[in-house]
This record gives sequence, structure tokens and C-alpha cells, in this order.
Amino acid sequence: MNIKHDELSKNGYELHEQFSHNDIALFIQPYVFKKNKAIVFYWIFNLILLSSTLIKIFTTEIGIGKSFGLFALGLAGMIPIIPIHELIHGLLYKIDGAKSVQYKANFKKFIFYAMADKYVVSFSSFVTLALAPFIIINTILLLFIFLSTSSVSFFLAGLLFIHTAGCSGDFALISYFIENGGNSLVTYDDTEKGLSYFFKKQVYS
Repeated sequence: MNIKHDELSKNGYELHEQFSHNDIALFIQPYVFKKNKAIVFYWIFNLILLSSTLIKIFTTEIGIGKSFGLFALGLAGMIPIIPIHELIHGLLYKIDGAKSVQYKANFKKFIFYAMADKYVVSFSSFVTLALAPFIIINTILLLFIFLSTSSVSFFLAGLLFIHTAGCSGDFALISYFIENGGNSLVTYDDTEKGLSYFFKKQVYS
């Protein structure tokens, strides 16, 4: 988007909402359970993933204990995927036009995010950069699951499951856009203040 953050007001946008990056979990929590297309898709994907994994665990020839142990080991594999996930967000920011991207983490709250300081993002651009890690990483994991042996596939299924769980914040923010005006909203981050802003286009009759 070509509008600069300090030009939003004169282009008909008014501040709609803001939140501190330290409070992002509280901010997005209600939007993970809204009944919109993004959230419905997210929970259906999780349901299919979990049910198919459980069926495979209870029907595999290698045994329930071993298969479940490998699945649990995959859950622990989320740590090395986090930087890859965030780097993909950062790459999409760059592709969209952001000049610089910063990465921050709150290890106490286990929150990680990529930000482009004061770079204004439209709803359509936000959907693309928010979903990119989900699409790219999960597609690769699904491909390897189908091509791997049974033992490895359970580990990868655990990794797929925990990464999908980690994408809940991305889907929740998309849900926020949908519930509050969609294309009429834009957003940007202020990395120095640790705040995210949502501005809404005002239509006057």
C-alpha cells in the first residue's frame, strides 16, 4: 500500500483500534472463535488433521505407543520452525514493499512476530503475508508425510499439528479484519512504542 502512516487521516482514515504487542494474546483471543470463513476453515483443517492422525495412530502396524511417541516428539519440533515461520512473514513484507523488517520475541509469553515499522498494510496484503507461512510450511510437511515411511510420518504429523496451532494468531488477526470492516481497514506497527494500529476508511454520505 502506498499510503504512509502519517497520511492516513488526510486520506479519510480514522483510528479504529490499537493494542500493545505485550497484550496481543488477549487482543486476538476472542477472534479465534468467530464464525467467519477464515476461522471456520482453520478449525475444520485442525479437525481433519487431528482425526486423521488419531485414526492412523490407532491403526498403524508399528504400534500405538511408538506412533504416539513419535507424534509427541514432532510437537517438540516447533522451536526450529518458529524462525522459518517468521522469516516467511518478513519476506512477504519485503515483497509487498516494506523497506525493513524487524523480528521480536516474548519468550515468557511464547510470542514471536515480524514487523515492518510504520508500514501500512491493506487487508488483502495482510491476508497474503499472514497466511504465507501456513501455506508454505504446511504444504511442505504434508508432501513429506505422504512420501515418508510410517515412523517418520508420525513425527511430521506432530510437527504439522503444532505448527498449525502456532498459526492461530495469524488466522485470528485475519478474523479481526473480517469482523471489523475487511477492506475498509488498514494496519501498521510502531516498533518503538510496541503498538499495532488499525485505521478504518470513513465513508460520509
